[in-house]
This record gives sequence, structure tokens and C-alpha cells, in this order.
Amino acid sequence: MAPVAVPKLMPIRFSKWRRVISIPGSLLLLCALASSGAAQSAIIHEAYSHRDQWAQCVKGLSGKPLLLVEWNWRSQLACPTSTTELEAQLAGKAVLVPGDKWDLLFGKNFMPPLGGTPPEYWRRTAVTVNIKNWPRESGSRPATDSELKELGAKALELLRPSLTVMTPVAPNKTASATPEDHTANFTLELNFDIHRLSPNGPESIIGIFRQDDSAPSGRMIYGEYRGGKPVFLWDSPELPTRLLSLGYRDVDHDGIEEIMLMATPMTRRSASELVIFKSNGWELTRQINCLDSSSIIEGTACPIEGGDVSFIPDIHAGPDIIQVEWDETQQKDVYVLEYTYQKQRVPARKKP
Repeated sequence: MAPVAVPKLMPIRFSKWRRVISIPGSLLLLCALASSGAAQSAIIHEAYSHRDQWAQCVKGLSGKPLLLVEWNWRSQLACPTSTTELEAQLAGKAVLVPGDKWDLLFGKNFMPPLGGTPPEYWRRTAVTVNIKNWPRESGSRPATDSELKELGAKALELLRPSLTVMTPVAPNKTASATPEDHTANFTLELNFDIHRLSPNGPESIIGIFRQDDSAPSGRMIYGEYRGGKPVFLWDSPELPTRLLSLGYRDVDHDGIEEIMLMATPMTRRSASELVIFKSNGWELTRQINCLDSSSIIEGTACPIEGGDVSFIPDIHAGPDIIQVEWDETQQKDVYVLEYTYQKQRVPARKKP
């Protein structure tokens, strides 16, 4: 994928880990900001996709992030340098519904569900973001009200400026519609968990940003308290967040817990989707084939899919082996984690 010209951002770069850094500087910048108390201006965007960059360009023009409904992320649009160029890009491809703080973008091929609301119905977008604590996990502590206020403001400024949402539905009224009826209202949530991943390590900040618990996807932002101040370091590509469970486990036995996110998809194909991140942003569970794609895609996490998940200690003290049981009639899948995106998927041997 060719780099896109993004104003005030460096072109994307792919390393052997397929991590993408798009910041005006380096990690040294984050360290300097943490020590000086200066306002943080950038984080690392893991798996920073063409769509993510394009959304960043749009925010540079409008000052607002985007809510996306059925937007074709494969559209290779150049970075618009003016609102006129943006309007020309979207003509015949999308419907843009403006808002005060967020804009809503419907993809061209969007077909509302039976009895649903066509994109052209909407005239305005209104967004509310609720910032709160994630339900308490073992070993975690809740953020105070003042911490939540600070964490929410910083995270919303630093997160990549796009989020996939579910289709809005118009109120069912027989009388003539009012201007308020043509407003697409969204309530988003940004939940934080503060957890120490190792006994002598810093407090980690894990934020989950999504529409709600029924939303198929959202994203995570990670940071740490340094010198008593929160410093965000990276955000994730979009990942499954429906009926999400958050947990921690030292999967690779290096003394530092990993962040485990387990979601329940809407499809019947699998009962669970597991994503595991290290604190440095590595997606340990990233699979070769992402959902219906035949190759790794940027901008989307690639979870381990299946049913019940078990962690089996390796007899050689290596990383835990992940065993996935789809159902009692099928052979179990076994996953061996490596520090690379080329994960091994080894089917378990059949019992004699």
C-alpha cells in the first residue's frame, strides 16, 4: 500500500512487525512530554490504515472526527486539501451528515435494512460521549472523577479520528417530521481501567472506545501514569467489542501481563473473538486471514475465533498455548504465540 500525503504527519512506514508509526517525531517525543509536563500531541497508531489517514486529513479540514456507516475502507482516496476537493471525492460515493462535534459518513453502497432509514433522511449529527470506569477487574482500581475527566479529554484528542457505528434509525412518527427528527443521535462510551501489569511497573491506562456494548467494533487506547501524569502511548486498530470482556494474563511469562479482550460476534460462525495486546502495542494474536479477507489488512485487528478458550502452560516454559474448542463434535484448534504477525495455527492431533 502506497503512503498517502497527510498534512502535518509523516508518511506511514511498515516494519517487520507491521507496526505503523505516524507521529511528528519519535517515542523520544512522548518521553520528553511526560517529563516536561507539556501537552501531548501525538501517539502511535497501530496498523494505521489508508482509511485512518484519510480520516485524519478530513479532520484537519473540518476539525471533526468521523462516524462511519458501511464506509468502504478499500477506497483509495487521496488526502483532500480543501473542502471543495473533499466534496468532489464524496460525490456519488458517500453521504456526509454534518454535526457540531462529529460528522457522520454513509458509504455509497449502504442499503438500509428493511424498514430502515435511508442516509438522505438525516440532516444533522449529534454525539454524546459518556466517560466512565470499566467494571472493576481483579487487581484494577477505578479512576477518580477528576482522573476520568482528564483521561477522557486527552484520549478523545489523541485517538485516530474515526469510529464505525451502527445504523441510526429515525423515530417512528406519523405526523410531519420536525428538525429534531432529522438529527442522527449517537451516544458513545469511553471506559477506562487502571491496572498495574507488573508489580514494579507503572499503572497502565486501558481505554475502550465504542458506541455501546452491542456495537460490533471499537478501539482501545493505552497509556501509563508517569510522574503522576497520564501519558497515552498508542491506540489499536478497530477490534471486536460486542459483549466485551477485559482481562489480564502473563501469556508469554516475561513478568508483565498482557491485555486480553474477548468479544462475542453477531454471527453464528464463532462464539468468541480473542485479541491479546502487549503493553508496547504488539497484537500477539493477529492471524494471517482476517475474517473474510484473504490477507492481512491494516486498520483492523485479526482475532482468534472459536468457542471456549483455554490457556495451557508450555512444558518448556514458553508462551502459553491457546486451545480453542468450537464444539464437542469438532477437533480443537491450538495456537502457538510468536513475536511476529506470522502466527502458527496447529490443529490438535486426533485422539487414537
